[in-house]
This record gives sequence, C-alpha cells and structure tokens, in this order.
Amino acid sequence: QSTRHAAKLALAVDRLLNDGVRNLDANRNAVPTAAADLANFAMMVADVVTAGGLAGKAEGEAA
Repeated sequence: QSTRHAAKLALAVDRLLNDGVRNLDANRNAVPTAAADLANFAMMVADVVTAGGLAGKAEGEAA
C-alpha cells in the first residue's frame, strides 16, 4: 500500500517534468492529489504506531 502511494507520486512528478506541456492541466493536478494520498497514508501509519493518537496522553493522565 505505501509503495503504491509513493510510486503514484513519483510517476505524477515524472509526468509533470517530462510530459507536462502536452497535458499540463492533468499533470499539474496529479502531483498534489498523489502527494495528499501519500501524506494521508503516512498519517494513518503514524496514528497506528502511536497507540491510536499522535498527541498521546499527558504525563500522569489515566489511560
């Protein structure tokens, strides 16, 4: 899953750099969309590995 999102972003950037002028609108819009997908996936992973929350519990706070 994570490699698919990273590959999608890499492909979008590659297309923008190498084929951008021929299909500029689609290529320009693909990069932020793919970047957002990858960022969302990364945040979900971070949430899971921090026991369900990025902020965590304050010291001395009950579970």
